[in-house]
Amino acid sequence: MYCSGVLDLSRVLCFGFISYMNTAEALKQMVEAQLKARGIRDPKVLEAFMDVDRGKFVEASFFAEAYDDHPLPIGHGQTISSRTW
Repeated sequence: MYCSGVLDLSRVLCFGFISYMNTAEALKQMVEAQLKARGIRDPKVLEAFMDVDRGKFVEASFFAEAYDDHPLPIGHGQTISSRTW
């Protein structure tokens, strides 16, 4: 499992306890730690990230990593992209 150790949420994700958090809180922490922390401030962009739950697009085996900032497989040889580049 990929874990950068930089994000507040990474400890939770690394140990696979995402099921104990509600998705809205995971999304909020993702936006704060990965987007706002990198200077992304456009309210429409931040709202889009809050509205689209990455966890709904990944296979169950990758759900604990859905809120990390790296690509994940979504089937048919495709990936859901990293949010930042």
